[in-house]
Amino acid sequence: STQGVSSAASDVYKRQDENSIKLNITLEGIDKEDLDIHIEKNILIIKAEKEISSETSHSKRSFVQKMLIPKNADRADITAQFEDNVLVVTIPKNTENKPEVQQIIIQ
Repeated sequence: STQGVSSAASDVYKRQDENSIKLNITLEGIDKEDLDIHIEKNILIIKAEKEISSETSHSKRSFVQKMLIPKNADRADITAQFEDNVLVVTIPKNTENKPEVQQIIIQ
């Protein structure tokens, strides 16, 4: 029997404008159930793992993409859609310009 690990991703495309960051990832042979997307500290982690078994071989397709989430990202509104082998992750940016330092007025 042969064993192997192959990458599931064939294409990763990142597009950014003033309102959002969009990640388009083409994942061949992956189902929605094989995907795991989560945020650890300030890092968006996209994982895909699929076991592929046949009578003669057993292999695993896996993919990991990590991306640092910018400080101006609106973490609560990050969305992901998976359709026709393409995963689209949208990271909206906080368009209100919140200053890093906020002055507290003393009454």
